[in-house]
Amino acid sequence: MIVRAAALEHLNVTGFILRTVLPKARELVEKAEHLKLSERDTKRVLDLLENPPTPTERLIRAARA
Repeated sequence: MIVRAAALEHLNVTGFILRTVLPKARELVEKAEHLKLSERDTKRVLDLLENPPTPTERLIRAARA
């Protein structure tokens, strides 16, 4: 069936698979690598970046280790 579909598109099997599968692969990778935050979460992250909490003793020790 793949060979027939490729022939109908005037492509070899490799070209057909790449043209058909590559966009979906890109979409899946993009979705997995990008994080979408809600407006509330975005504001929280920005606030933490601008006003980081005071590090705890445990964090300070871990950073020195």
